[in-house]
Amino acid sequence: MSETKDPSNSPPVEPQRSTAPPSAGSNALMQRLSSEFITAQNSMDRTVTNLRTKMRAMGAKIEHVLNQLEREGPTAGVGQLAGIGEEGLAVERLARQLREQNEDIEKSIDAARACSRRSGV
Repeated sequence: MSETKDPSNSPPVEPQRSTAPPSAGSNALMQRLSSEFITAQNSMDRTVTNLRTKMRAMGAKIEHVLNQLEREGPTAGVGQLAGIGEEGLAVERLARQLREQNEDIEKSIDAARACSRRSGV
């Protein structure tokens, strides 16, 4: 014969306790935050590199044509400046992108600082 257990006679079931430390959730969040900041830093570094490269190329082109103008006057190869407007627009776009990236990071820093102020740190 099998015994049937009566649930009303059993001791109350205790809720399971998490074995994770209390900071486990915030650690994962901080890892995400750190990862996003590193990604943002890498993105900004790429923008700076691209901007410097384009500005150097544009500056070298202008410098070369300027030297020709000073040596040769009206016979200088000013045609080499064709497309300089588009290059200038690309530089302007990269400069705007860098400014926006910087503003976004500043806002994120302010938000993190506000979070720490709320906790009394």
